[in-house]
Amino acid sequence: MTSIGPLATVAATGDTWRGPESFWYQVATEGGTGWAEVEHLAFLGAVDDATAEVVAALGSVPSATTIEALGLDAIAPFLSTEPATAVTMTVAPGTGGVDDITYDLIEVGDDALRGVRMRIRASNEGSGFVLESVERTALCARGLSGAGCS
Repeated sequence: MTSIGPLATVAATGDTWRGPESFWYQVATEGGTGWAEVEHLAFLGAVDDATAEVVAALGSVPSATTIEALGLDAIAPFLSTEPATAVTMTVAPGTGGVDDITYDLIEVGDDALRGVRMRIRASNEGSGFVLESVERTALCARGLSGAGCS
């Protein structure tokens, strides 16, 4: 059994399989062909700047001693408890850029929108990190339609 990373590009081959409680697509990657449960796949949708929403929700431009803490502060306004938002760090600090971190926020409340990917960029002020921008990408469950999820 092999796993693919959260940023991997896959192509559906057209074959599907329905299990008793799940639906699977056969997918091809650079490493070969395999099966992926549909609830773990998403189409990348529209991208927008959510910085103003974060600053408005928090009351000021956030800062923190670590980029991980800043990232969690920045995504806090987008988390829900019902249904609960699952949060996964998909790009660790220093791998997507020196001062950025990316989280996927997966929600089960909307059948078209699986969740959002939040890329938080910060400036390193020496004693901590200050928010520069928040880029939000829609993670579409069923596909794309124009500028949005279908």
